Amino acid sequence: MADTPIKLIYLVQELGEYAVVPDGSIVNIGGVVGPNFTVAGKPLLFADGTTTNGSASSILRPDFQKVYDNTVGEAFIDFSSGKDFVLQAVNNNQFRFDADTGDITISGNLNILGQSSSVIHTTIDTDRVQIYPTSGGYTPFVIEPQGGVTPQVNVVDIKVARNGASVFTIGPTGQTYIQDLSVGKINNVDFTILTNHVNGIGIKHSANQISVDRTNMGTIPGTNVQSVLENLSDVVGKLVTHDVGNIRGYEFTQATAEAVWTITHGQNTKKVQITIWDSHDEMVWADSVQIFDQNTIVVRFNTPITGRAILMLF
Repeated sequence: MADTPIKLIYLVQELGEYAVVPDGSIVNIGGVVGPNFTVAGKPLLFADGTTTNGSASSILRPDFQKVYDNTVGEAFIDFSSGKDFVLQAVNNNQFRFDADTGDITISGNLNILGQSSSVIHTTIDTDRVQIYPTSGGYTPFVIEPQGGVTPQVNVVDIKVARNGASVFTIGPTGQTYIQDLSVGKINNVDFTILTNHVNGIGIKHSANQISVDRTNMGTIPGTNVQSVLENLSDVVGKLVTHDVGNIRGYEFTQATAEAVWTITHGQNTKKVQITIWDSHDEMVWADSVQIFDQNTIVVRFNTPITGRAILMLF
């Protein structure tokens, strides 16, 4: 009985006979209302939204969950050309799927609440991006290529005119280009001072901008780096500590013949070893060598001579 086809029969009232509806026939049943007209116990839904389970005002809403549950495999909709799928809110904002191109247009806000979103495409056009970090434990904005990918073009390219010249770029190897930085600072140094220094024009570093410890130096004469360096040799000895084993050298030249040489070495120590050479580079011995104070030595000869004295101080 289960394999036997069931045919719809009808009564021909004029003949008082029953007949079988042929296969493929269209059956139009009119005037049937009320809860008793069902198929397998379920009412029918018509194109105008009315059903056979009651009056025309009673709408049977399709249960998409049941449709999905009864679908074998993917719940699939194959759209026809020119017949878009549209979801529209009461304020007329829409979610529209273009049946021909597959493009999705959302006129309302798109809120993505997941932890991450991946967009794989060549171009994303937007008029504004705002980033509001909800935690201080991660970097809000990161540009990082996939593993094994070597950038071939700029990773950042900012323009202020449509199709105009780039004003800020970060190249594929990290080099940075800035079109104009006429106002501002780099590493807290005024840009004008920086460019003048690099180009060798305008103002240079003043003496008080040199990072040195002046505790034992007093005031270094000079108004710029060059002049300070030229005068630094006069006071550099004061930077050296006077610990035993820390030896410094000092050369004194006597250009005119004198019987008494007064040598002012300025090294603030009496720990001195002296060697004297005459103008013929022969070592000579003085009649006497006196440590006058911590910065001065007096050398006496029986006759005036010229030459030089080499001091080793520690």
